[in-house]
Amino acid sequence: STSLLRILPELSATINVITYGSAISACESAGQWRPAISFLSEMPQASIAPNAITYGASICTCEGGDSWRVALTLWRSMWKSRVAPDDFALTSVISTCGKGTQGQLALDLLTSLPEVTIDPSAVTYNAATSALEKCGLWQHALSLLELMSEADVQPDVITYSAAISA
Repeated sequence: STSLLRILPELSATINVITYGSAISACESAGQWRPAISFLSEMPQASIAPNAITYGASICTCEGGDSWRVALTLWRSMWKSRVAPDDFALTSVISTCGKGTQGQLALDLLTSLPEVTIDPSAVTYNAATSALEKCGLWQHALSLLELMSEADVQPDVITYSAAISA
């Protein structure tokens, strides 16, 4: 994907946010977060504004390794760029924090939501519960069940399994 994106201008092909999004998604599939971040950072230089999809896909590429700090930096950059985050980006950054054994940080990201306009899904809560499970923070994992109820989000088998395992 990196080579193809580089030669598209020579072919007189249009490069837009969809093209970059596709390249970033390809990097995600290949488990390559560095090229994905490079593509994201190139977008403004090409006069193409990153959107929630390109940010979310870039954050998602960080899930494969111990790159939770990079994912968190992208999450913050998204806010600074005034790009409205979506549930996918939130779930990705929470999941990445969980894989980096940053359960408390994952919980903090989720519980800061009343200040923003994202309605977290069961998948988002599951990512946070799983992060807390990995860190042995069972009390917090159980408290997420209550938060889900208050947010009118239905827990599922994955939610209960992660909470019990914590």
